[in-house]
Amino acid sequence: MVTVRIEFLNHTTTFNSAQFPLLIDEWEREIARIWNGPEGQQRFEGCTVHFEIVTRIGRRTDGYHQIEVQDSRRQPISRTIVDTKTTSGSWRAGPPAEAAHEVGHLMGLPDEYEYVGPERAYQPTGQPNSLMARTWDQPVVLQSHVVAIMQRLGGLCPPECSGG
Repeated sequence: MVTVRIEFLNHTTTFNSAQFPLLIDEWEREIARIWNGPEGQQRFEGCTVHFEIVTRIGRRTDGYHQIEVQDSRRQPISRTIVDTKTTSGSWRAGPPAEAAHEVGHLMGLPDEYEYVGPERAYQPTGQPNSLMARTWDQPVVLQSHVVAIMQRLGGLCPPECSGG
């Protein structure tokens, strides 16, 4: 199991203290659904990998990525900053698939889209409908994403999974 812990801070004027938890709950459900795919899990070297998304609202809880949520009109694109000491970001209060894309960054994945012009990004021609390239039209987590994440985590398939 890969567990991603994310702590959100409400920097919106759109969501009050009663509405903001509803947005975060929706994101948590949809991020897990997207990352686990139609089978409810992914595969890695003969094993199954389940992505568990744990969210909370607060500030500076140890072991949680720190994400500020901004109004869409003030934060036109989301940013996630990942380094070896801290992971933080400023995400717009957008659709759940966009949040799932940003979670990919929290797990070390790069963007896969190409820029055409100063602000327009497109998925490269012929590439599968990758979550890391686009967040519309039912994006999916690719096997290459799962492999990259598991390798980054030093994950090896346990002998009981691979029959070895």
